[in-house]
Amino acid sequence: SIQVGIQTGNDDLLVFSADFVKHEMDKKYLKPYVKGREVKRYAHLEPQLFVFYPYILENGKQRLITEAELKQNPKLYNYIQSHKPDLEKRWGVKIYYDLPTARTIEWFEKNKILTPDVSAVPNFTIADGGTYFSKGSCYGIILKQSKLNEYVLGLLNSKLIFAIFKDKSAMFSGGYYRFTTDFMEPLPI
Repeated sequence: SIQVGIQTGNDDLLVFSADFVKHEMDKKYLKPYVKGREVKRYAHLEPQLFVFYPYILENGKQRLITEAELKQNPKLYNYIQSHKPDLEKRWGVKIYYDLPTARTIEWFEKNKILTPDVSAVPNFTIADGGTYFSKGSCYGIILKQSKLNEYVLGLLNSKLIFAIFKDKSAMFSGGYYRFTTDFMEPLPI
């Protein structure tokens, strides 16, 4: 399956540097996070960002944490509370600390292939389970058989598949292509 990642509705408030997290924040509801500019061909990803992800799995189902659960992490709770007015303004959220597009924990916890949304050449790489990524700048691919990840990665980065891709996709200004679901799904892999 091919999917986009998380949309926070306000990355300035809900995406944190690793250094900030190390010194200032409880990590329980923060997940390693990458954006498209970090995704490079065959590169090992070492996320330098964390995203606030207020969800847990309970009895096999994902749910938004309660405010009481968030309060158990005082530094994070105080930070979120201090930005409540701005967080409430985001589109698509019913509770101020919810995310408009969260996706599922189970999906993010699997090994996957990532690509930046926009790139001049194929820049596919493998992301370890537990790597979360941005909706606006990345796409993730999870195969039915994860043991094929490296094989499919080689194909996706190949000149042959890129030639087929270019035939199906439109080139944008500066020689860039959009590596979106619409253009990737028809590839003969």
